[in-house]
Amino acid sequence: MHFHHSDVETAFLIPELDKKIYAEQPLGYHDTWYPHKDYVLLIQKGLYGLKQSAYLWSSHMKTTLTALGFRQSNADESVFIQQQENGILNIIAVYVDDFLLLSPTEDEIDKLNAQLSETYTIYDLRPIKRFPRHRGLSTNSDQPYPPLPIYVRVQDPPPFRHAGLQPGGNPLSRHYGLYFGPSVIHLSGFCDSSHAADPNDRKSHVGHIFYLNPDGSGNVWGPGKESVVAISSMESEYMQFSEAAKEAIFLHKLAASIGLKLTLPLTIYTDSESALKHVKNNVKHARTKHIDTRFHYVREAYTSGQTDLQYVPSSEQAADIFMKPLRPAKHVEAVKLLKLTLFSFVEPSSKR
Repeated sequence: MHFHHSDVETAFLIPELDKKIYAEQPLGYHDTWYPHKDYVLLIQKGLYGLKQSAYLWSSHMKTTLTALGFRQSNADESVFIQQQENGILNIIAVYVDDFLLLSPTEDEIDKLNAQLSETYTIYDLRPIKRFPRHRGLSTNSDQPYPPLPIYVRVQDPPPFRHAGLQPGGNPLSRHYGLYFGPSVIHLSGFCDSSHAADPNDRKSHVGHIFYLNPDGSGNVWGPGKESVVAISSMESEYMQFSEAAKEAIFLHKLAASIGLKLTLPLTIYTDSESALKHVKNNVKHARTKHIDTRFHYVREAYTSGQTDLQYVPSSEQAADIFMKPLRPAKHVEAVKLLKLTLFSFVEPSSKR
């Protein structure tokens, strides 16, 4: 599918207010007929800064897209799907006033922009270079070294959390990047944790990656940090298992909402045999009785047949790269596990 980025001009000023709101006359504004000591202003539009402006814009945008034949995804309210009678599938992902338009042809995207332009002032930014919810996942290909030295202790927040694995400094001409294959077969994922990795609060660094196409790159990934301190590495892995299970089930719902049929169960791999046994054997003993109820969600997902949990050796753990700097040889192997593809890097323009 083709990806285009469109922006709505002054989106919050479009919808009418749902209630009467008055404001004092601003400093520097003087009207001899209506002095500020006796008169206030009646606000007619959802100005930026009003509490309900974002809600009113969202409601207006939903009404507009629904009138164009789009339906809202039941998995993600920011995703809208239009299935035409001729089989063409169009998708619009919304981030406030930014639209990400996906369609099989550029002509179809031009039609969508033309339809949106009947209601809004649309800036068509053409093929996507940067989008608010997009995170880059790339790593230097000219030398087999990780973006951070092996001795660096990653603090909170990790410097690569919002940039995937993109190194700092000026990018070189060649990078490895994501390749999304054409077919969807089965959803599978990897999750891992680095126990007590944060030297300040001793919380564990965690990461996961999911593949919709076994022949392509990871479609969804996420480094992060656990919200509570884990007493053991098994406990840390077990808690991350539940987070990965929730992500997998969400992705299954999202895929179904856009017409992709994913088979169950959804496979999640871990290199922690102890965590795996703790899920499958439903073990209860003094060392784990303190674990919060919400982290037992993975057991429900497993016993209901929604997820299948499997062991994978650490050498094949694709999520390992998200949590810590790796030695050069290990970093190269991790890049291979991510199934990154070589491409020529072009720095996106920040100008609109």
